Amino acid sequence: ARHVSVTYDSAPSQATLKTIFKSQSFCRTILFQHCATSSLLELFVSRLSQLEYLRVLDLSKLWTLSSLPPIFGRLKHLRYLNLSNMNIASLPKSVCNLRNLQILVLSYNLKLTTLPPSIGNLKQLRCLDLYQVGIRVLPESICCLTNLQTLNLQKCRNLKMLPKNLSKMRNLRKLVIGSDNYININMEDPVLTHMPLGIGELTCLKQLSTFVVSQLSGFAGIQELEKLDHLEGELTINGIQNVLDHRDAYKANLRSKKSLLKLHLRWPDGCSGIEIECNNSKEVLEALQPHSNIKELFIYGYPGDDYSIKVWNYKLHRCLFTLLGHLEYIQTVQFHHESPWIRSARDDQTIRIWNWQSRTCIAVLTGHVHYVMCAVFHPKEDLVVSASLDQTIRVWDICALRKKTVSPAGHDRGVNWALFYPTLPLIVSGADDRQIKLWRMNDMKAWEVETLRGHTNTVSCVMFHAKHDIIVSNSEDKKMNLIVAVFKLERERNAFSVLQEFEKVTGVAATASRLNFAARHLMSSTTI
Repeated sequence: ARHVSVTYDSAPSQATLKTIFKSQSFCRTILFQHCATSSLLELFVSRLSQLEYLRVLDLSKLWTLSSLPPIFGRLKHLRYLNLSNMNIASLPKSVCNLRNLQILVLSYNLKLTTLPPSIGNLKQLRCLDLYQVGIRVLPESICCLTNLQTLNLQKCRNLKMLPKNLSKMRNLRKLVIGSDNYININMEDPVLTHMPLGIGELTCLKQLSTFVVSQLSGFAGIQELEKLDHLEGELTINGIQNVLDHRDAYKANLRSKKSLLKLHLRWPDGCSGIEIECNNSKEVLEALQPHSNIKELFIYGYPGDDYSIKVWNYKLHRCLFTLLGHLEYIQTVQFHHESPWIRSARDDQTIRIWNWQSRTCIAVLTGHVHYVMCAVFHPKEDLVVSASLDQTIRVWDICALRKKTVSPAGHDRGVNWALFYPTLPLIVSGADDRQIKLWRMNDMKAWEVETLRGHTNTVSCVMFHAKHDIIVSNSEDKKMNLIVAVFKLERERNAFSVLQEFEKVTGVAATASRLNFAARHLMSSTTI
């Protein structure tokens, strides 16, 4: 037989064993599935040298085997050797004489802390799998493996450094470091604090799971990522606090890496509390803007102001992706009712519309000359209404993203909120002048039809109820007011009633079918 799977529950006689190996002298594949005793294992392994034509040898099920005899050097035709899940503390030097070996699997050998320097003799090796091995330092001779394409160092938590001449491994496609599960990100990472200089010369790399930025001379800075345009899948960048110049971050050229789908950017935990230069964190974060193909972006320990939009899966309690582009604080965000759009308004005087499928900004609405406090999609039409501290509201026609605008004026101070009525051509707004205004609009213009007074301080939020003829407003006068029947065509007499007093109400919402309201206030809570 050319391919043999070995399972023994009791030891065969010496004669039987001799017969087996003699009859299988031309065997190409041996898979050990189960052997009852360690003595039987050692007996089998000691006879392997008789199978001189062996190509594939899998000993991964022999987890009780604690040492290997020096017979592997005789298996000169061996291509694949799997020694994973074993209890070995050292690799026999004879393994390094297997000049035709292409795949060596040593995973899950936690007692294996070193590799022999002669590992560099395996010139034909294509894959070296050290997944969850207790290795501390890789020998420099490993850099002689110039045909190596995959180096798996995942969960090698004791690994302190990579070899200095790693850049010689020009055929490397996959360099896997760190964890495969970022739920326990701090527990899974290795203790690597820097990467070797020249890693950017590995231009064939398609998978680099972790990159560690160093400030030290002689080690890799973030600009080493510049030429690695073929990276795909997932990338984690640790030590971003060591990027002192945002121009270096820009040189990393993440925006051109179109095959990256998931990106982790990590500052150390508690960055703002230790003595590192965090003043440029905003510029560095902007310079690390990834390609629009990115599906998920995770940011850890960011010490500066965020200026980002995060989309979350509330069931999984995880951030799905982050949108970067605004240069000041974000005031409001909203999903479009039909299109795959997100709308954001910020202190940089702009309104942005994002395509959340492509993770790209598809329109920037400009015209306000002060902070944009609010922007809201029309519930049925391709319109956006915005409110700004420049004392104006604007209505934007975004059909086909034309960005046509109408700008009615009437408030005497900054406007904090504006909202469309769902079925009538009406807009309601609230401002620092303590007034609530009702506006009517058509395709050409918008004009004021009613002013409601009663608040004694800034009106921070107003809303129409979806089904009932009421407006709800809140103000810094601690009152959430119910304004009844103000938008009926008959314009009945305005009626105010105080629902409840809070410390600085900052937002209100209502249920669609019932007269229930929720208030958000600066006491870090929500009241219904």
